[in-house]
Amino acid sequence: MIFAEKIEIATLPPFRFDLSAEIFANGDRQVRTYEKDRFRQIIRANGKLILATVESVGTIDKPKLCAELRSDKELTQEDKKKQKKISAFFST
Repeated sequence: MIFAEKIEIATLPPFRFDLSAEIFANGDRQVRTYEKDRFRQIIRANGKLILATVESVGTIDKPKLCAELRSDKELTQEDKKKQKKISAFFST
């Protein structure tokens, strides 16, 4: 069974997701990727692996990021707070 949760990440304008995520385009594809306007990163939290998929759902002047967290183990409230780690990737 796969457990999934969506969270929103606030960002300050102006913000271009593509420019911020582009630096990950050539990273280790087993850990993180950026393609088709989606950034994916494996995050370890509380002994479980979580796949975070982040995409922009806003504009440059009204930025908003949406992250989907997926794991084969149930996601706790503490796991959902990992948005701070995701925010750090993009310096938001």
